[in-house]
Amino acid sequence: MTDKESQEGLTVNVNLPTQAAVPHGHVPELKSTGFAYLIWAFAGLMGAHRFYLGRPHGVTMLILLLGGIITVPFLIGLVPLLVLSIWVLVDAVAIPKWVEESRAAALAPVLSPVVEAQATVPAAPRAPSLPPATAAAGTGSLRMQLLKAAVEKGGELTVTEGVIATGKTFKEVEDCLKRMVDSGYVDIDNRPGSGVLIYVFAELRD
Repeated sequence: MTDKESQEGLTVNVNLPTQAAVPHGHVPELKSTGFAYLIWAFAGLMGAHRFYLGRPHGVTMLILLLGGIITVPFLIGLVPLLVLSIWVLVDAVAIPKWVEESRAAALAPVLSPVVEAQATVPAAPRAPSLPPATAAAGTGSLRMQLLKAAVEKGGELTVTEGVIATGKTFKEVEDCLKRMVDSGYVDIDNRPGSGVLIYVFAELRD
């Protein structure tokens, strides 16, 4: 058998990981900013919005409310009720960010099999590798991916959309976007209607 025939008869089997853990067509339940504010408006003093978004201290808010109502006749209850009212107002500012974090956590199981598949595919033989890439090069690559995602989204991008587009973690995407904001290339705004925090690429807007 010649060298040419042996090369033509050689086959390579690559076992790619399956994604059986994530059912086909499965869409995780994503929290709604509008619904979170609706709960906050009608039951915020009871900490209902914290229960909905999976945040801690919802029980603490409920205890403060009940304790304040019971002790109001003795005027002592005015203190916990005042503290609770301020607390609820502060929560209103944090709700959009909590919704983003909740959505990123819900999407993590869907994105992880894709990342694992990319990590487990054996690399093909290649020439001697170049020196390891610097941290700045990795940051530039993520920045380019986010810019491409922003173009597809009409110049507006949320952290969750950036995670979906790049496969990076929530923290990596958020840190990269914040650096772009600090550089003056990106602005921060809230999406009308939902209040979700968005990063605006003014030069890329339709």
